[in-house]
Amino acid sequence: MFRSVDEGSHWEQLRDLRQKQIWSLAFWAADSRVIAAGSQDGVYLTRDGGERWTAISSPGSTGLRPVVSLAFDPTDSNILYAGTPHLVWKTTDGGAVWRQIYRGMQEDSDVFSIEVDRSQPRRLFAGACSGIYRSLDGGGSWTSLAHALRDSFRTYVVTRNPRSANVVYAGTSIGVLQSPDGGATWRRLCPHAARSIAFDPADRRRIFVATDHGILRSKDRGRHFLEANQGL
Repeated sequence: MFRSVDEGSHWEQLRDLRQKQIWSLAFWAADSRVIAAGSQDGVYLTRDGGERWTAISSPGSTGLRPVVSLAFDPTDSNILYAGTPHLVWKTTDGGAVWRQIYRGMQEDSDVFSIEVDRSQPRRLFAGACSGIYRSLDGGGSWTSLAHALRDSFRTYVVTRNPRSANVVYAGTSIGVLQSPDGGATWRRLCPHAARSIAFDPADRRRIFVATDHGILRSKDRGRHFLEANQGL
């Protein structure tokens, strides 16, 4: 794990996580000093911006590794979701106890992405090798949204527009999908396999997508995309 405090001009290696393979990060919305890191051998947590890290998953828990995605409950930093090649896990006590939450998911799904709705923390979205899932009860049960395009597909990332709670985007093996109604209906915005999606905080219309064909940028909320690869 490396950290920069000058916008990337210089980087320092964090002592407690040396020689660790870090697969995922999550920042708690209420305090950005609270960070979870998913690694090859479990989950680590810091509450001081990365100075000190503590392992919060049991070394003997073979199912909770590697941790490829993480998400905090926005109201309680002790509630944390972890996606692995062995479905989804949840803790409600800061890592003392973890349990699998997979009812409704296809068994043994790799969970690449977890999104928690900040306005409705019990509403979750997950992106998995078997498609897109939604939970309305904090992970107690999941519903497959494979009907989005009448088939299942590998979903690498699911994220909401930060200024529109019900507008959900998914980066999948068949392209970028958008739902205007919290996952009830979907449409495809572009056909390229998409691995990551980011929103410009200064301009709600601008979206960036990392695809297998490079970076795409939209200036109109995803209606049109153009390549933005100069210098890459």
